[in-house]
Amino acid sequence: MSTATETKSKAKAKVQTENPNSQIVRNHVLMSMGVGAIPIPILDIAGITAINLGMIKKISKNHEDQFNKQIATNVISSLLAGMGAKSAATGAFGSLIKFIPVVGTLAGTVTYPAIAGATTYALGQVFIRHYEAGGTLLTLNTDSVKGFFNEQYEKGKTRVKDIKDAALGKSEK
Repeated sequence: MSTATETKSKAKAKVQTENPNSQIVRNHVLMSMGVGAIPIPILDIAGITAINLGMIKKISKNHEDQFNKQIATNVISSLLAGMGAKSAATGAFGSLIKFIPVVGTLAGTVTYPAIAGATTYALGQVFIRHYEAGGTLLTLNTDSVKGFFNEQYEKGKTRVKDIKDAALGKSEK
């Protein structure tokens, strides 16, 4: 049986041997989830957008590509718009529901972190794949990656729990 200290040491060792881009995505997913829990509507969206831009900037730097905030913002907007009406509405609703006192704030604070984390995960995977294929920020065609983004968003819904559990030192049984 592993102790909590051993579990944390194993998780830390695993993170240290991973691809630096994977570490960047994991860290930014956690940050997005934390900001998603902020009970103030719209402020959470602004914070998550800033976190996603920071993640893209770091991934771009790892691939020695010039970062451009406006282009990255346009890419994020285009990919989120391409999520489909249901997913996009769910994301916006997760933040806006916080305007409803008590019940809305509680519901948004509980559900929105997972949506924020899954979105950040998907964005990170899109950029990693694009850069590993030899692309640059300027050559990213959002129409060609929307399907992959949506797949990664769905995968991200599961991954956010794994990332959160690893960060908290919880082991799989």
